Amino acid sequence: MEAERRIIQMGDVSPAQSKKGKRKRLVLLLALAVLAAALAGFFAVSGRTGEYTVSGYTLAEVSLAPLTVTTEASGSVVLPRSVTLVSPQEGYASALHIQVGDSVAQGEVLAELRVPELLEEEHDLTADLENARLGLEELIIEYQYKIAALERAEERAAEDLAEAEEDLEAAEKLAALRTSREADREAALKARNQARDVWEDAVLELSRQRELETISLKKQHAVISQTETALARLEDDKDDTMIKSPLDGQVLFVNEDLSVPGSLILFRDDLVRVADTENPFIDLEVYEQYASELKTGGLIDVTVGSSTFPAEIVQVGKLASLSGDGLAATVSVRAKPVEPAALTSGASAVAVIPLGTRNDAMILPRGAYLTTGSQKYVYKIEGTRAVKTEVTFGTIQGSQVQVLSGLEPGDRIITSGYQNFIDQKSVVIK
Repeated sequence: MEAERRIIQMGDVSPAQSKKGKRKRLVLLLALAVLAAALAGFFAVSGRTGEYTVSGYTLAEVSLAPLTVTTEASGSVVLPRSVTLVSPQEGYASALHIQVGDSVAQGEVLAELRVPELLEEEHDLTADLENARLGLEELIIEYQYKIAALERAEERAAEDLAEAEEDLEAAEKLAALRTSREADREAALKARNQARDVWEDAVLELSRQRELETISLKKQHAVISQTETALARLEDDKDDTMIKSPLDGQVLFVNEDLSVPGSLILFRDDLVRVADTENPFIDLEVYEQYASELKTGGLIDVTVGSSTFPAEIVQVGKLASLSGDGLAATVSVRAKPVEPAALTSGASAVAVIPLGTRNDAMILPRGAYLTTGSQKYVYKIEGTRAVKTEVTFGTIQGSQVQVLSGLEPGDRIITSGYQNFIDQKSVVIK
């Protein structure tokens, strides 16, 4: 019987559980409970989509007010009276009397060049002129002696002719009285004719020499004049090597080779640029759509560097052209500072150009809501909510923004940033 009692009935008992197994089951139950709570929270939040609440915002009201419309234009400073002096010929730097930024007067010597060829040519021409003048003196003396000798020869021939005339006259009287032979009269006649021929030859030679003297002296004077002209031109060329300012102004550029004596300067090298800085202009490119609003005499504000000053429009272009970036049509506008201004040629300039005042424009203050670029929406207050509303903005002037459509005067909008709820159609305001 005792042996039978020891036999265990497996169907009457349950398996034994360890402490480790109980702990695992408890952890699993806790994990399921946390997951259920998370899912409940998710669905609760999902069920409230569109109910974003905004606090700490700023508001502004659409109002009617005058709006001065302006546009900006870019351009540069232009100095219309600007002259670049070039080398008149090849030479060498000799002296430099100025530097960039110096004020100079018209006619002032800025730099000097040395041209050896000019010095050599001057030496040759001076020698030629001296020789030509000596040659003239020599001709004068030579012809003075020649003509004096011919004049004496003509005088003697004239005396001989007079004597021959007297002898012939006496022979003819004696022949008429038949107191001499006919042969004597004929001999006297022949002698008279020979004396007359000698005298006529002397007269002709004297005349010829006087004419030759006139021509020779003219030719020599021409040689002298030609040499003097060449020297005068050479002096002009030498004067050109003295680089002088053509106007009162400021030095904008100096060829660095001029500062090193002996440096080679080529023909037509740029040497110095001088500009009249007292009368600068500002050339601007303005969008063609504003051309009808631009009038000569109109005032604009121009900024160059850190300086802002008023300028007067003096010229408005009549033809439009593509802007520098090729994206729009522009007209050229030239303006002149109202007060004297020292400006640098080529300096960048920005101008604010007034285009008129629009009365009763719908205005909003400029705010963070415009920082999203091409903003087309605002959040308009409607009761306890702010509704996303499509709008059209116009001109932005300083702290004012023009509203063209989508709002009415008196509407209030949120003007602080929209970056946290821009995807919401409406938000709850708190």
